[in-house]
Order: sequence, then C-alpha cells, then structure tokens
Amino acid sequence: MARSDYTHKTVTDCATGKTERVALSEAEIDEFVAMETAWTNAGPTRAWAAIRSERNARLAQTDFYSLSDVTMSDAMTAHRKALRDLPANTDDPEVFVESWNTFQRGDDGASDPWPTKPE
Repeated sequence: MARSDYTHKTVTDCATGKTERVALSEAEIDEFVAMETAWTNAGPTRAWAAIRSERNARLAQTDFYSLSDVTMSDAMTAHRKALRDLPANTDDPEVFVESWNTFQRGDDGASDPWPTKPE
C-alpha cells in the first residue's frame, strides 16, 4: 500500500456508541507504513516457517517406518528424503506456499507441490 492509502481511522466512544472518522497524524501514517513494510519483508520468513512445519508433520506421519522392526521400502525412503530436502530445493518459498494453498482450495489444474507419499 502507498502512504496515501493511510488517511483516517475510525474512533468509537464506548459510552455512547458514537463513531467518528478522524484524520491520521503524520506519525501514525509513518507507523502504519513501517508495520506494513515489516509485514511484507517478513513474507519469506513466514513461508519458510509454514513449509518447515508442514514438512515436519509429514515426516512425523512416516516416522514409524524407520523403526528397527519395520522394513522401509525404497519408495518410502525416497519420499522421506524428498521431504527432508524440500526447504533446500525450494527457490521461492512464497511461490511454493501459494501453489500449496491453490491446491488445497481445489482450484482447477492445481497440483500438489509436496512429494507424493507412496502407498
């Protein structure tokens, strides 16, 4: 958003319920612009965190295959390796997360960006 997008705030008097629109001061505009800039700049960090969290959950779902009394198939070994390699193999975490969200929404033609778990 541009600086000009921040012009007013709505103030409500809790005692009367009266609402009024008040112009923002220059300091308030600066604060809103700084918060938006910080949020935008942290986008990749949030995306990496989402990817790692989901990756860890998907690995946890297959952890029992690595027990000593279970034989892990080559396909499952490859799947787990692909999950572990995922953050390093992703150039743009925000694009990956958007692709993942598009798939989860069920949009036409969207494919799951995550490695396919073998049966």
